[in-house]
Amino acid sequence: MIKINLLKTFTSSGAESDGSGFEGGEDQNKTYLDLAKRVIAFLIGPLCFYFYEASRIPELQNQITAKNQLIADLRQFNEKKKGLAEEIKRYEEDQARLNGQMSFMRKIAEEKVNELKLLEYLQDFTPESVWINKLELKGAELSLSAESDVASDISKFVDNLANAQFLTGVSPTNQETKNNVLAEGITTTSFNIKASFSSGASAK
Repeated sequence: MIKINLLKTFTSSGAESDGSGFEGGEDQNKTYLDLAKRVIAFLIGPLCFYFYEASRIPELQNQITAKNQLIADLRQFNEKKKGLAEEIKRYEEDQARLNGQMSFMRKIAEEKVNELKLLEYLQDFTPESVWINKLELKGAELSLSAESDVASDISKFVDNLANAQFLTGVSPTNQETKNNVLAEGITTTSFNIKASFSSGASAK
């Protein structure tokens, strides 16, 4: 009769089975751990990039805002400069126009002053026998036509004009003598005088 120790066999078989199962669990845990590491390694890059963007984007946005504000300020500055340049140009044009007007007014005033000086001088230094028929002013040029029955007074009149400090180049022209139709035996001499006004001179 053969006896078999089933308990020993069962125990040995069970122990072997438990050891095999334990080793399989370790492999599975290792696999899960490796998988977790790979997942973490896969996710850590995007997560780092996300956190980097989250911290960097506001700073970059502030820089962009500052740059845009600087550009706006520069544009505004350029617009102001453009407006200032146009204003200066208008001012220069107005100044040139005013200078032209002032030059014209000074010329007219100078001519009027010359006329006044000449009339006052003629009133004081024209001999009684000399009468003036025509007086013409063209700018600084003077043309005068007169007559006299006394030849010496003609010379005196020409000398008086030559001594006027506001006249230059006094010279008689086209002198002509003819008989006086109203008084027999008396001759009348017609003559012209040309002269120029000197700048900055005043009559005495």
